[in-house]
Amino acid sequence: RVGVVCEVWCLPGWRLTGPRRVVCRAQGPSAAWTELPSCERQSCGFFKASGPGMTAVKRLGAYAVSSLVGARFKVGCERGWQAETGSSRFVECVSPKGVLESLPEWRHNISCAASWCPIRPTDPHGTFVCSRGETSILGDACQLSCPEGYRILDGTGRFECRPPYFEGTGRCGAAMCPPVNWRSVPSVSRPAANCSGWLRHGQTCGVHCRDGHRPLGVFQCTFGEYGQRPECIAAGTSFRADLSVRGVALASIELPPGTPATDADFQRALAVAIARGTNSSPEDIAVLATAVLAPAPGGRRPAPTDLRLTYQVRVRDGARAAALRADVAAGAAGWFRAQLSSALRELGYEAHGVWLQRPLAVREWSVRRHPGAGAAGSGAGLIAGLATACAAACVCLSSLGLGVSRPKPGRTLRRLSRGTL
Repeated sequence: RVGVVCEVWCLPGWRLTGPRRVVCRAQGPSAAWTELPSCERQSCGFFKASGPGMTAVKRLGAYAVSSLVGARFKVGCERGWQAETGSSRFVECVSPKGVLESLPEWRHNISCAASWCPIRPTDPHGTFVCSRGETSILGDACQLSCPEGYRILDGTGRFECRPPYFEGTGRCGAAMCPPVNWRSVPSVSRPAANCSGWLRHGQTCGVHCRDGHRPLGVFQCTFGEYGQRPECIAAGTSFRADLSVRGVALASIELPPGTPATDADFQRALAVAIARGTNSSPEDIAVLATAVLAPAPGGRRPAPTDLRLTYQVRVRDGARAAALRADVAAGAAGWFRAQLSSALRELGYEAHGVWLQRPLAVREWSVRRHPGAGAAGSGAGLIAGLATACAAACVCLSSLGLGVSRPKPGRTLRRLSRGTL
């Protein structure tokens, strides 16, 4: 009807564009409304995680340039944060119900709380290595590390931050070995006094053998297990020490019966003395090769690859003596030859034909006085002294060749007054 006035309102989520009031006016024989407004749909805008620690995970439902009413997002908490109990996992663009032309907004009730573990795990015997520096947050892990003689017991030793505490299992405990079963060793009469109860890492337990036998080795606890076990062997049993360089046999030394009595004896130094000299001078040169059987890990008997050869060059000139010592690791025979030649030149000799032969033959021990060694027999005295020192363990490897000659004409042989080189 002409003259009627109306107000226009938009539904929730829509906004009015144009005049709110419209009037019905006469236009000739008919009537018409004045300019009609329009309603434009409203959006919540792009969602931005506003809460501390909050992050958008996935958009669900309607999508436009901006998020319209009805758009829904799944939200969560960032690393180091966790949703508090009762929080919703979703946020939605909504308009207040019953309020016309109300502006839409993002609505959610998720709340993220800082999630960290203020106290690091500790162990009285071990240390923890953690993936983060000073502060550990949700998901960070710490790994337990035990010192020598201890191992991780009752778990894996991995602890993970589950705020507010670390959760995990494991502790550092002494690597213990159960009481030895000495009856499992043939010819054992009884164990030693220190064999009762459990043994800690590194502790040993010996045995006593029946008549006619002697012990070789001991029970040794290594990280909770017994490695090399002792044996009771016949008293006349002999042993052989094989020397090799990179798998190539150099020598095989037969030890007299009665040695070694224990692993400690087996690991002791074996002295090998070889005497070479000139036929026309009182000077004597002795080359001493000492094969040292290094202690092997786990208490096992040393293998040939565990050997280290120590060479000494001694030159005696009357009452004075000088020496050069060189440790030769496996495979360094060439280096030793060069060192030996250099040492002889320093002492005023010219070396020729300094070599190592492979394999080195094993000969019986003997002490020979070289022709021209002088009335005092200094070379024989030196070797005899060495023979006394190394007792029955000394043998002669006569295949190790060393040739020396007097200085060239015009060259003076220096007196050896410097002592040890």
